[in-house]
Amino acid sequence: MSPRTPDSAPLNYESARRRLPYPIASAWQRVTLAKSDSDRIPLLTASAEILLRTLVALLLPDYLRGPKSEEIDATLATLNKVADGTWNRLVRELVGHISQRTDPPPFFPEIGSWYQSDPAQRFNEIVERRNNEAHGAERAVYSEDWTRDR
Repeated sequence: MSPRTPDSAPLNYESARRRLPYPIASAWQRVTLAKSDSDRIPLLTASAEILLRTLVALLLPDYLRGPKSEEIDATLATLNKVADGTWNRLVRELVGHISQRTDPPPFFPEIGSWYQSDPAQRFNEIVERRNNEAHGAERAVYSEDWTRDR
């Protein structure tokens, strides 16, 4: 077993508060304080939305200082009616565009490799599950440990 680094340690509220921006750490605290999975799952989806919105807030100024993308500009035009899927798509498009750009260099160059990581890709699953719940799809059945095994 390899030793844990500070970035791979479990994300409890104290470690989240030290490592993450306040809006994300605060949302994560609500997830960790939930008493049951049925309480935890809606808080987890809200936490994911907060993370996605925070990522857009970090990535958008970087995008605006470089060459533009028609695809991103079209997504930005839809921000008057924003849903989790829109935030997720915007993050995906911004990361793809910015991480391939060389001039100006990305402000946050690590975002490309982070976004390809397994934990980052789980946001797609969280958004998909949330959309199934919110848009009348057959009610998803979650295993009791769904929030713990992720």
